[in-house]
Amino acid sequence: MFIKVKDFFFIDTLNLELVKIVEDSLFIVLKDDKGNVCLTKEILLEKNQKNYKWEGLGHLPYGVYYLEIGADEKKKILKAVKRV
Repeated sequence: MFIKVKDFFFIDTLNLELVKIVEDSLFIVLKDDKGNVCLTKEILLEKNQKNYKWEGLGHLPYGVYYLEIGADEKKKILKAVKRV
């Protein structure tokens, strides 16, 4: 499983690039820099899906966020920054 944030900085939308994903779904936990859970989301993936846009994040305060993305026991942590 290889996932990366396409744009490190975001305003309203996080763009994820999906490479070598064999799972049918992914679970995402968005945490702030203090480790508080802000949002969770489960996404169902289409076969050979290469990108995912998580929209509607404009209400979050500015700052550093961590995405815990996983399927089953596999988990990856990515960093992103909400800015003006």
